[in-house]
Amino acid sequence: MSEMKPSDEHADSVFYGIAVEEVQAGRVDKGLMAKAIAKAYGDKKKAEVLYLEWRVGLLKEQAIGDAERAERKRVADEAKAAEEAQILREKRVEEKLARERKEEEERNTEYQKQQRELPFYKKDMFNIVYIFVFILILLFGIYLSN
Repeated sequence: MSEMKPSDEHADSVFYGIAVEEVQAGRVDKGLMAKAIAKAYGDKKKAEVLYLEWRVGLLKEQAIGDAERAERKRVADEAKAAEEAQILREKRVEEKLARERKEEEERNTEYQKQQRELPFYKKDMFNIVYIFVFILILLFGIYLSN
């Protein structure tokens, strides 16, 4: 036989306490009390017992509803926080990629500047080769004509 914890067995004692305080203070749900009196055929003690049972049931339902709303809010807040974190991660990645692109452009610009400053830039090499070939042909032509 499983042992039931007192907290499990009497978990609704808080709700009974609230309901009794409401009855003692005269702060009762008038409609619910009228229904209890009708069901008890006017017997006030039986009506109070019925009222307490029904009021405890309503308090439990309210507590469950409050707990469910709190859980839904917690889950929604966690989802929102996760979404915001994902957006932040994506923003950081985009910023990193932008920095890397800028650095690459700067390196390319510097490389091009260095290439232009070389004594024989690539475009000049073609002209030099053409001149060299022209001189060789000219010399070969002179050689053949002799």
